[in-house]
Order: sequence, then C-alpha cells, then structure tokens
Amino acid sequence: MQEVNSVQEIENLINTNTFVCLYFSTQDCSVCKVLKPKVEEMVKEFPGVIIKYVDIEKIEEAKGKYFVFTIPTILMFIKGKEYIREARYISVEELQEKMFRYYNLYNME
Repeated sequence: MQEVNSVQEIENLINTNTFVCLYFSTQDCSVCKVLKPKVEEMVKEFPGVIIKYVDIEKIEEAKGKYFVFTIPTILMFIKGKEYIREARYISVEELQEKMFRYYNLYNME
C-alpha cells in the first residue's frame, strides 16, 4: 500500500479516480499493522480501486479535513463522494460486503 504525502495528493486522487480507498493510521498503531495487510488483500478483489495509506502523524491536517478521530479509519470514495467510513473496530468481512455492494452498483453505470 503506497503512502500519500499531502492533503493535496489525497484530493487529487479522490477527484480523478472513480474508486479510492484511504487507510488512515500511524506507524505506532499495532492494531493497524495487523489489519493493513488484510485490507490490502481484500481490496485486490475490486479491480480499479485505488488504496492508499495516510499517516495522520505526518499529514496532521488530514485528521480535521476527513474527520478522523480514531485509528484505524478506512474511507471509501466513489466519484469524489464518501460512501463508506469504518473506524476503530473494523470487520474486514463487513467492509468487503459494503464495498461489493457499491462497487457493483457503480460499475454497472
């Protein structure tokens, strides 16, 4: 999972891609480190979904801009709009179901 370096880069991703998944975390979050590879693997089931890592200690302004108050937080943007928000206790299976629903809906257009 590649890391983004600025809010401007995040905005550019969201505005120029149909499906963008953002994984907000920090380097010190042990739960995040366990969850991250599971989310990365799950997202591979959805071709065209761009997933990026956001270290909120490096890009502090992202916390306020995207209302990230706890970690890990996963946001899914579709056509520039936030559709999925999962935080703290994240079930990969539930996230996968939600992504599947939206992914199929927007891929049929």
